[in-house]
Amino acid sequence: MKYFFRLFLIFGVFSALPAAATHVAGAEIQYRYIGDSTNIPRHYQIILKLYRDNSPFTAGLGGTAPIDITSSCYPNSTVTLTRIPIPAGQVPAGDGGFFTPDLDECVSSTSPGYLPISLHVYKGTVTLPGTCVNFKFSWDLCCRNNAIDNLVTPGGQSTYVEALLNNTLGENTSPQFVTPAAKAFCLNNFFVWSQATVEPDGDSVHYNFANAKTIVGATPTNINYVAPYTFAQPITTAPGTGGMQVNAKTGTFTFTTGSIQEICVVVVEVKEYRFNPLNQAYIFVGSSQRDMQVVIAATCKASVQDGPKVDVSLPGFGTDTISGDLIGVLAGEHIRNDSIPNPSSPTGYDYIVPTIGYVCGDSLVDISFDVDIQCVSISPDGTDFRLVGPDTITRPVIEVIANCGVTQTTDQVQLKLYRPLTVNGDYLLYIKVGNDGNTLTNKCGFQLTEFYTMMIKVTGCFEPVVDMRNVTVDTNFSTRIQYEVDTNSFPLPLFDRIDILRSEDNGANYNYIASKYGPSAISDPQWKDFSTGPGEVNSRNYRYKIIPVVNAESYNPSRDVTSILLDTLPSTDTNVFRLRWNRYNGWNNPTYRVMFADLSDSIWTQVSGQGINPTIDTNFLYTRTFDSGMFALRVEAFRLIDTTYKSISNWFIWSYDPPDSIIVPPPVDTVRPIVIPNVFTPNGDDENDYFVIQNIEDYDEAQIQIFHRWGALVYESNDYVNGLPWNGTKQNEGTELQDGVYFYVLRIKHFDEGIDQSFKGTIHLMGRGN
Repeated sequence: MKYFFRLFLIFGVFSALPAAATHVAGAEIQYRYIGDSTNIPRHYQIILKLYRDNSPFTAGLGGTAPIDITSSCYPNSTVTLTRIPIPAGQVPAGDGGFFTPDLDECVSSTSPGYLPISLHVYKGTVTLPGTCVNFKFSWDLCCRNNAIDNLVTPGGQSTYVEALLNNTLGENTSPQFVTPAAKAFCLNNFFVWSQATVEPDGDSVHYNFANAKTIVGATPTNINYVAPYTFAQPITTAPGTGGMQVNAKTGTFTFTTGSIQEICVVVVEVKEYRFNPLNQAYIFVGSSQRDMQVVIAATCKASVQDGPKVDVSLPGFGTDTISGDLIGVLAGEHIRNDSIPNPSSPTGYDYIVPTIGYVCGDSLVDISFDVDIQCVSISPDGTDFRLVGPDTITRPVIEVIANCGVTQTTDQVQLKLYRPLTVNGDYLLYIKVGNDGNTLTNKCGFQLTEFYTMMIKVTGCFEPVVDMRNVTVDTNFSTRIQYEVDTNSFPLPLFDRIDILRSEDNGANYNYIASKYGPSAISDPQWKDFSTGPGEVNSRNYRYKIIPVVNAESYNPSRDVTSILLDTLPSTDTNVFRLRWNRYNGWNNPTYRVMFADLSDSIWTQVSGQGINPTIDTNFLYTRTFDSGMFALRVEAFRLIDTTYKSISNWFIWSYDPPDSIIVPPPVDTVRPIVIPNVFTPNGDDENDYFVIQNIEDYDEAQIQIFHRWGALVYESNDYVNGLPWNGTKQNEGTELQDGVYFYVLRIKHFDEGIDQSFKGTIHLMGRGN
């Protein structure tokens, strides 16, 4: 049987609501154990929050409210709660309460269907007589608004709420709701609505829908719902959206409103469970309940329909303007920010973008918004955001730290970068639809427009300093660059590599060709470009520049430096070579000298007795001699005051031979002279297909080297015999060489006769037609 007794009575009674003008728009009841602070065992504070709709609020409510306390262990009792004063900062409603905070966050008070709602908070204390598994704190009051759509005869129904307590496992505080119960929404939109609670005892909580109740006689009774409404689907939602859902762990409601204006009642109950080590089970220890009147109005405020925006009023934030559409930078899309006219802009207007403060080298970017964002709309993998550097290269955002509270909303997020930003400049951060299928969404269900753009201004970072110092041609074969790196201009442990770029059109376009990695890129600051060869360095000049890469970021490139291309102009005198070359830009005011070499020994000497040499001009007249052999000229650029670097050009090669075959008489009559042909035709007709040197077999040793006109070796032998002669192919590759003039260097020896002679000349390869 039940035992009934009254604990105590606080003076004052809850006055009745005027029947025609006042409606209960919701209520919630909860309790807090305060015995630890009052030193009174089983001492509790009871809290009742009453919501009321009426406009204007002309009829006031009484200053007290009675709470019934029942259990199976002790007699029933009543405790009277007293209404607390209106908190500072809240707007009085005129009936003793204050307007419900955030009620009109989404919906304007002028929107059709909107109802103003006042909030009244009552508090009182009670000392329970002992422990029991089923203490119940309850309250009810008539009447509900007759315009409610989802309940049967709502105007004749009271509002009933209760909170349960089992203090046999110790004293307990019920889950405390942290958001107001009353809320207004608008048609055809997605919403996330938090009914989160704070549970200070560390118990597990579980959220679920509950049936709206009224008092019939003295018994709490479920109210019937108008079909198709149910207590688990209490509002009209858009077709195919899954109805209204509640997260059992967080108390977050998600739903998409339909196209019907309505007033509906939604009831949520939060139960808490405590682990009992004696039986290794979770035991029910208490609950809180709230009954809510939800208004679905016609339209939301225009101010919330653009979604959340960066709060530029905070320290470290501001605004700036950027010009043009930036098509290509934002994946071919237009910025979606507001714009202002600017006649000097290519598009006639500028975009207004918020600026975000950033500390160089930080791995996090902090962004604050002007309103709360639904945490469920934030893609934790960072795909809601794209970050584009001043070089138009995307920097990955790998995570978003949402800093969500118990309400599952936040107004501040942190973007975790794959690498910190260490390059000075303006970075564009823009919004994209994330992997969750949406962009950031405010509490009213409106998303931040895709391609809404922010700017991160990065300053104060280190700036690696590099310089291209010289480009030279090595032995008429390939180019080589020399550069310098200022190791004091950046942290050495962050160094990655040097990227090398080359232009083949005198600087109009540059292409990446190679990288030099690690410490050797600094300790040995040079690089050979083996992708060039004799044919290339003799037909064009190359420009090079380098880019330092530090902390995986590419910094400002060095200046470019060109190689020297030596060429000849047509001359009326076949004995005079009109040399010319491009101006070298490795340093200011270079001096040039023309150098000569006999390729039999490749000793280079400065040309003398022919014009001004050295010279500052880029042309020179050279009169050749008629000595037999193969010769070369080249140009060297140098500085008179600093000889650290020298740039060498390609070679200009020529030879001179008698017009017929060379007959080389031996020094004695006992050995036949050799006969070197100046033409052979390796075309497969079995006539003159090989380079045959007559009488070569009379000599003990015959060494030969053959070069093409650019100086590259195509064939050599230390024991040349006519039984295995040269057939006009490139040695070791077997590829047929083109028709043209080739140069040879031949050395013959006869040990008994003491013969050791060298010969140079040309051989014409003909007959292939290529």
